[in-house]
Amino acid sequence: MRWVFVKGIWPIAVTSMAVACAASAPTPQSAEPGSEDGSPSPAAVESGASDEAVGDEAVVGEPVVDEPVGEVPVVEGQWRPSLPTVSLETLDEDEVRRGSACFETHGVTELETGAEGLMAGAACLRDARSYGKEIAVHRMIIARFPEDPLAAEAMRTMGLRFEQMSNWSSALDTYETYVEMYPKREDARALGLRAVCVARVLGDGRREEEMLGDLKRLYGRKGFVRPKAEQVAGLCGETDGE
Repeated sequence: MRWVFVKGIWPIAVTSMAVACAASAPTPQSAEPGSEDGSPSPAAVESGASDEAVGDEAVVGEPVVDEPVGEVPVVEGQWRPSLPTVSLETLDEDEVRRGSACFETHGVTELETGAEGLMAGAACLRDARSYGKEIAVHRMIIARFPEDPLAAEAMRTMGLRFEQMSNWSSALDTYETYVEMYPKREDARALGLRAVCVARVLGDGRREEEMLGDLKRLYGRKGFVRPKAEQVAGLCGETDGE
């Protein structure tokens, strides 16, 4: 067994048969009674404590049209195709009401709710721009249903959401873990390429090199060619001013 610890999602154990989540949280809050799997308790999610999950998201610009995504964009010759920017403006009263209704409508606070129901709840919270709570529900799915295909979908969507909010560190943590846990999934390679570019945004040369090495190891036989150092900036869409 090998443990993978990341800041952006719950500590995760990788085995040859299954993936199980460790019982500790990356955020300052501790799990409440009844959340032995390390996932946020329903009460914590609904109360708003889960807003800590968005970390350094509070980079608020001009209001924009929200087009949150769940699929990894792929463009030939680009490692990090742009994502729609989400608005981090303060929620209005209608959005607050819509977000609160998501818990009852989809049974988010019910311990017997399955992965599919929680995923629907996360989508509902996304539509209400309750991104912190959406991310917390994704964490619940990963922790409670690690072998369900929806756990991979939750992790992928969570990483993309972090990147949309310019929470680069959590996005990189999540992408790295996704590639480690799901290297054979169709979108793993694309997320690995994004991880290289996000590491460059953070100025983390070590993690950039590590991911490039992982991509070569995992996908070299499938056509991945490690580019020269001077080519990576162009592949990541960087300009001279960045």
